[in-house]
Amino acid sequence: MKVLSIRQPWVELILQGRKTLEIRGWKTEHRGEIFIHSAFNLDRAALKRYPLEERQRSALVGTVRIDDVEELTEAKWYDLAKYHLSTWPWDPERCHYGFWLSIPQRLESARPCMGRSFLFRPEFTSR
Repeated sequence: MKVLSIRQPWVELILQGRKTLEIRGWKTEHRGEIFIHSAFNLDRAALKRYPLEERQRSALVGTVRIDDVEELTEAKWYDLAKYHLSTWPWDPERCHYGFWLSIPQRLESARPCMGRSFLFRPEFTSR
């Protein structure tokens, strides 16, 4: 199964079912279930708005379904804010596509894994 690496707190918001639109600068033809990877780096600005307890990083922490991918415009960016939860202004260089997500499931235990860009196949690490 493929993996998408996402920084906290966005991972936790997806697993809680609160964030259902993941913003990316690239699109994918993939539809269906993927692993969610909690990246090593944090989105510190977003953590000020969405504080959370320390969570596992550099690990697979859950699964989610990609149902669709939508090309975004500036108007759509603002109209869909309640789904992507981002507060930064529209940026045409990094906000091209929204991945519609559903059926988030938290794994019983996180699995250490190195992250990568785009969708990738997992490479597990031991700690």
